[in-house]
Amino acid sequence: MRKILVIDDEQNIRKMLTRVLSPEGFIVKEANNGLEALKRLEKENYSLVLLDLKMPGLNGIETLKKIRENDLNLPVIMMSAYGSITEAVEAMKLGALDYLIKPFDIEELKIIIKRAIKQYELEVENIYYREEEEKRFNFDEIIG
Repeated sequence: MRKILVIDDEQNIRKMLTRVLSPEGFIVKEANNGLEALKRLEKENYSLVLLDLKMPGLNGIETLKKIRENDLNLPVIMMSAYGSITEAVEAMKLGALDYLIKPFDIEELKIIIKRAIKQYELEVENIYYREEEEKRFNFDEIIG
């Protein structure tokens, strides 16, 4: 089952996203701030993160930086009600896959999420097969 972590300080946004994404076959977990999210990410694997930009404490950009320190490939979609081009560019430079302005179109969000997870799964599979290939054709122990 694919898991999505929704990080937003607004409970109504978290609940709405859980309500909308659960019927699509996703297990949706919630975090109300960046620190709680980072703890969840340490304990569990996720297929995608939906991350609010403006949060008290550790904001979305700082949370994204911390996520990238541990996982360069995990898809992160930024969300904000107060979007600016500067923030969007910064988020994308830090590896955010997309940047959505609230309120966003739910059907568009579902498409973006499904596409992102499919791409992520292909990347993970590719990494796995490359590592297996390296193990299989390892010539380090050949003496000659």
